[in-house]
Amino acid sequence: MKVLLVPLDERPCNAKFPLLVAESSEDIELLEPPQELFGYKKSPADVQNLSEWVIANACEADAMVIALDSLVYGGLIPSRIHYDDIDTLEARLNVVKDVRRKNPRIKIYAFSTVMRAPTYNSSEEEPDYYAQYGADLFLRRTLMDKKDRGLLLEGDLDQLDSIVIPSTVIRDYETRREINLTLNQLVLKLVKSGDIDYVVFPQDDSSPFGYTAQAQRKLAQAIASSGVRSHVGIYPGSDEVGLTLLSHAVCALRNEKPSISVHYVSTLGPGIVPRYEDRPMYESLKAHIRAAGARIADSSEKADIELMINSPGKTMQEAQYSLVKRDLTYDTYRNLSEFVNTIVDYADQGRKIAVCDSAYSNGGDPQLIAMMDECGIISSISSYAGWNTNCNTLGNTLSQAILAQDTNANVQRNLAYRLIEDVFYQTFVRWQLDEEILDHGGSYTNVSSCLDWARSCGREKLQSMYDALSFAVGMPMSIDSVDFPWERLFEINIDIHHV
Repeated sequence: MKVLLVPLDERPCNAKFPLLVAESSEDIELLEPPQELFGYKKSPADVQNLSEWVIANACEADAMVIALDSLVYGGLIPSRIHYDDIDTLEARLNVVKDVRRKNPRIKIYAFSTVMRAPTYNSSEEEPDYYAQYGADLFLRRTLMDKKDRGLLLEGDLDQLDSIVIPSTVIRDYETRREINLTLNQLVLKLVKSGDIDYVVFPQDDSSPFGYTAQAQRKLAQAIASSGVRSHVGIYPGSDEVGLTLLSHAVCALRNEKPSISVHYVSTLGPGIVPRYEDRPMYESLKAHIRAAGARIADSSEKADIELMINSPGKTMQEAQYSLVKRDLTYDTYRNLSEFVNTIVDYADQGRKIAVCDSAYSNGGDPQLIAMMDECGIISSISSYAGWNTNCNTLGNTLSQAILAQDTNANVQRNLAYRLIEDVFYQTFVRWQLDEEILDHGGSYTNVSSCLDWARSCGREKLQSMYDALSFAVGMPMSIDSVDFPWERLFEINIDIHHV
């Protein structure tokens, strides 16, 4: 089967991870646009050439997974800073109709993000004024939302009145948000017309109050009255959605709907609201499984996949604190030993196992990996992920498990890749580099002045940590290169090969 994918942007999580996952199955031919058509961070992609590439290549495809933010705005970050009017954006969106006319049999799976509103001051991925007014913009709208819903606490009104933001800033920011909502409503019409088969509206870094929550409510109302609710998903996430919809497309082409049995490490796990998200873990899980083209199994005996979710015990922390400042409830409110023993039991039964490592945000759980490695169980699972947010991790874990037809060499390579990036880099090496980078003239958000040092030092540290695994004895990997796609420490791009 041939699937066309237009990624959300040029970062590995969007452009590379789907290629790696697709390689774990022999029946998938995944085609992406050439690198030169992508943008770079705040610089948008060439949307005209990108649209022409889509139309030219969609004719022979069985399915298409398309990030509409790329097609319409030129990428994820450009969607937050553009100055295009809605007529221009709608004209770009109509490329979807052109594809449908040229290839009526193609299945089209699309996603369009609900514009985020970070809680902090930073213009790295937002308009320039967000460096000064970001936190106040978020707080102001959060308090206004609570006021509208009758949930203000004592002192909140005084705090709201004390916030001072230039009217030009508010107008610019809210105009762009209104355009984002209008565009998503137009996307919904394409679902209703049959031009799009399934769409996801992911909420990047969502919160229960404020801009994203208000946009979600308006969009949910439009979905409820559209008559196509079974063809729409709306939930937290963004960078994993290309993987999720790739899974959905392949399941449809295979005429399969895999059943998934779900197991949490902690009693409270299903009800915990993760960092950067607005709902309990189990609610996001149900949405992700459906969006991936699968279903929740009635029982383990009937399940195609055993999904093992390493959740927090009671409250979620950042992964960098997983060893030295770990909250006590990671030990008292979850039983990690029993969790790993259950994985061993399922492996002994020959079950297909996926491990979703969502105990922490922004990195994998070193305790879990150490215990799995001691038991020699890593090579027996089909999927592992533990990066960024809970929903990023969940989407990656599900797609790898669903698409992998056995634990072949590419599946083993992907396990190694995820351990290196999610556990060793995100949880450890990222912060080790951050401690040293000032001495080399760089910073966490800008490594351009010391790239050679960061690449070399990062590669050396990661290789050493990977080689210390028992898993590495049976799956020795060489880390050929480490790079920093947006010249910051937050994410990396690695190339590895089996030796």
